Parts: sequence; C-alpha cells; structure tokens
Amino acid sequence: MSHYIILILINILISTSTFSTEINPEQWYQIDDFPMKKNSTEFILTGRKYQIASYTYLPLNAEKASVTTVHGYLVNCAYLAPIHRFLLESGYKVTCIEMAGLGQSEGERAKIASFKTYQEFISQLPKAAPDSKFLITHSTGAVGVFDSLFSKKKLPYKHIILTTPLVRIRKYQFTKIIYYLGRYFIDGVTRDPKSADYKSEKLNELHRKDPFWISETPVSWVGNLIEWNNELEKNEMTAPQSNITIIYGGSDQVVDTEYNKNFLEKRIPNASHILLEGGSHYPFWDPDLQKKFKQIVLSKLQL
Repeated sequence: MSHYIILILINILISTSTFSTEINPEQWYQIDDFPMKKNSTEFILTGRKYQIASYTYLPLNAEKASVTTVHGYLVNCAYLAPIHRFLLESGYKVTCIEMAGLGQSEGERAKIASFKTYQEFISQLPKAAPDSKFLITHSTGAVGVFDSLFSKKKLPYKHIILTTPLVRIRKYQFTKIIYYLGRYFIDGVTRDPKSADYKSEKLNELHRKDPFWISETPVSWVGNLIEWNNELEKNEMTAPQSNITIIYGGSDQVVDTEYNKNFLEKRIPNASHILLEGGSHYPFWDPDLQKKFKQIVLSKLQL
C-alpha cells in the first residue's frame, strides 16, 4: 500500500531532476560578467532566527532602480537567471533572496512550520534589500505576498509581479486523498531524476547540475499546502491593489492554472492578469516565450 502511494505521489508533485556536484556553489549563481555579492541577513521566522542568503547583482551601466526577486519551492536563486539577466541588461540592480531551507539559506531542507512562514519571509525582504522598488516572485514565492495582501499588510513596492503563482498544484483533490492515506506511512517522496522535461534544455540541464538539489519532497509540506488552501476557502478576503501583475502559464504542469487564475481574478480583481498560452511553469525559460515575458515585465517596471 505504502509503495503504491509513493509511486502516485512521485507523479503528481512538483517536477524533478538529478543531483550533481559538478558546479562550484559560488559559480552557480554567477550571471555573465555582472558584479555579484553574496550576503547573509537574519530573518525571524516562526520565532526562530535564520541566516538568509541573498545575491545582489549590479548592472554594467547606470542603475535605473532596484528589484527584489524570490524563487519557488525546492529550487534556489539560480533558477531565476533569465529574469536576472534581462533586468541587468536593462539597467536594473537585482537582489535575489533565498527562502529558509533552500539554496544557501539556513533551515531544515525544504520544510516549513506552516505557510505562515512565507508571509513572515516576505515581510522581512526589506532587511536584505531596503532600496528595492519592485518585487518579482515565482511560484511559491507568491504565497507570502497573497497572505500579506489579504491580511491588509502593506508591501513597500511600486509594482509586484507574480509569475505562475502557487495556490493549488495540479491534481489537487487527488493529491489530498493520497496525502490523507499515506501521511502515516511515509515522510517524504524521492524526486525522480527523469521527470524534468521542460521546453528549455538549459532548464533541464540546470536541474541536473544543481549543487543544492533537494532529493526528497517532504510529505508534511503537502499537508501545509492543504491547510493553507482550507484557510483561503474559509476566509474570503480580497485585495484592492492595482499595482500587481500576475502571469500564468497556459500549459503549466506544476500548478493548476485554471483554478488559480479564476481564484485570483476574484480575490485580486484590480491586478493585471496575463495568460501566456503554451507557457510552462517557467515561462521565462521557454524559448518561444522569453521575449514576450521580458516585454511584459519591463513594461510594468516602467509604469
């Protein structure tokens, strides 16, 4: 029974690939010849202190403004490289901040106490990047933004861009059933090295060479996700902000785009909701969508 549950979970959870130590950790984050500095900032999350890693990149030409970026679950700042590159080439300073337990940030690998941790994380971003005027998140990086907006907590950004944000993962209802059946049998699900099959071979290669590869998805995180969704359903709060852009991937195999888009259009009605037809969970890596994604982001930063 437990073996069967493991096999099913492997097929429905976040996409995966192989582990490698071929790349030096410090080189992992470098983007071309742009100057980079690694920093460490103390965050307090669920009552505990963590040293949170961040990476600040400087453009080669005159600086326009500063942008903070936050990656998704199970990955790290290197996965946002295409965004960082076009921002730097366009003259923006970039600071990417890694979530606790991922990349080089302190914390138990890939585990959180609850999804409230993400809101606490987002609220402390200015500690690491006090001069940022814009925020760009990917996937789970948006969770703390949603919770902040719905609880009426002000975020100090001129514009916020949420890329393929997480509300529900694909096959969410089925995942709930499997979770309740299997949570007492297994603690985690091994990430299948053959599952990474994105449009971009560069992204697939990135997965294979990740020196901070998370080899197992904690089942407890799925429980946290379900609990958070239950809270969202009970508390029908909305956010009136209009300085928000939400970008969805029409062919996203990680999150439930149809549900998430409908949900967020109702909860954040004044935001700009943009669907990229054929877009994956990483549309900024998709060869056929990179140019369009770049145009959307840069146009929002100039508002």
